[in-house]
Amino acid sequence: MLSISQTSRGFFCIEWISTEKGPRIINSEYLNFNLNFKDENDLFNLFESFKSKSKSKSLSIVLNSDQFLISKIEVLKSETRNKEIINWYENNILGNQFCKDHLNYYFPIFSDESYNYMSLYLSKKVKNNILNASKKLGYDLRYLSVDIFSAAIGAKQIYFNQIKNEYIIWKICKGNKHKIVLYDLNKIKAYAELHKKNNKYEQSFFIGNKIYEELLVNCVNEILINKSSFHRFSNIYVYQTKKARNDLDRIIDMNFKNIKILSFNNLFATYDDLDLLKYMPFVENGITFKGLDV
Repeated sequence: MLSISQTSRGFFCIEWISTEKGPRIINSEYLNFNLNFKDENDLFNLFESFKSKSKSKSLSIVLNSDQFLISKIEVLKSETRNKEIINWYENNILGNQFCKDHLNYYFPIFSDESYNYMSLYLSKKVKNNILNASKKLGYDLRYLSVDIFSAAIGAKQIYFNQIKNEYIIWKICKGNKHKIVLYDLNKIKAYAELHKKNNKYEQSFFIGNKIYEELLVNCVNEILINKSSFHRFSNIYVYQTKKARNDLDRIIDMNFKNIKILSFNNLFATYDDLDLLKYMPFVENGITFKGLDV
């Protein structure tokens, strides 16, 4: 299968095959393109530059979260009533034109007594361009996902023997910004976007219970500002796709046992054991391994 992940600095592509030892990545390539799939030819341009080494015609594409509008809806503990709430929200808040132009996705946040849906809105034009171009290229689009959530699926597959309950996926972004998702196995408990202000981190966007908001903000401040360990979460998986590694290097130097660098190194047919960060930007292709034993 071929998987392509869109990041703020280009596209990271992998091809993998099934083996007796599980999936093995046989090809990886970074494509320095600034494309957003608002033109159907964008995917064709990527394929013209990518040198495929596989005959597979299965494809997954992972979009940068900047392609989506993200918000939250407060709901009730009732699926029937929640459908009514969403219908009212789309009709009265989003409006007919917005819903004509966008695909609306809603994901429950399992956060104790707080009932929220995470709402993701994707341009229909973007998805249709990807679907149409994939078909014309002869590919079957198996997955269309979002950066950090795709990375989380990969982490769950790679570290299945370590993850028993809660775990954190932490993406270090540009401009002193961080994105964090708190999971309980396959359930999202909280989502946070943090930024640095006056030498401390605070949330700029949050979905979930107020308790988890405080915990996630404290987690980042304790580690990056106070340079102290934070033991409330036993599995914290950190990664980035950007080039500058200031925050990442500090985290690595602190060598806290509950913090791991999210990496697919052991899936590559040939790789350097000592270079943990070499393939880190490719981890947002994680959804391509969904359901596999790796």
